[in-house]
Amino acid sequence: MFFFINKSLKIPKIIIPIIFLSFVPVIHFFIGKVFYFSIGFMGFIYVSCFWLAIILGFNLCNSIFDRVKIFYYFSCLLVFVGFVTGCIAIFQWLNLEDYIPWIRDINGKQRPYGNFAQPNNMSTFLIMSLMACLYIYEIKKTNIRLIIISAIIILIGITLSQSRTAWLVSVFIFIYLSIYQYKDIVTLKWHYSIVS
Repeated sequence: MFFFINKSLKIPKIIIPIIFLSFVPVIHFFIGKVFYFSIGFMGFIYVSCFWLAIILGFNLCNSIFDRVKIFYYFSCLLVFVGFVTGCIAIFQWLNLEDYIPWIRDINGKQRPYGNFAQPNNMSTFLIMSLMACLYIYEIKKTNIRLIIISAIIILIGITLSQSRTAWLVSVFIFIYLSIYQYKDIVTLKWHYSIVS
């Protein structure tokens, strides 16, 4: 938001109806469908913040930074956080969390969940991190060894989560990679995509 202090924001016409939709939870409170004002107000805040995020993202990608640069930095952030989350999940699996104070103790009775409260949430995030690894590999802007090490740690974290969502998404990712490798759009080798 601080990028736009002295600049005018452009609002895409297609998202103008979203701001009107944000008033629906408040209207529901006033007509009696929602009993607590806080629930209606929080719904209004969530949809309004979503609308604001769309506007800021639209203006950020069009005026200040290059869209590719923003996506690259966001992918790097996803890979870094996915790597840290995968390491935390490995520490939890090895019961090393007793020696590291900022890692939650799972006592070997639960599936590792990294810094998330639930293993399925962790695996969904790690799948996004793995796709960010693929994107960074494809644009070849970072050392490939770092990406491979990060991808291995992320894959171990996905495996430790034992999430069915991750297995289902892996099937679709494999189909996606197979189609795009056949069309020579993706440069990832076949044996790498089979491993992932």
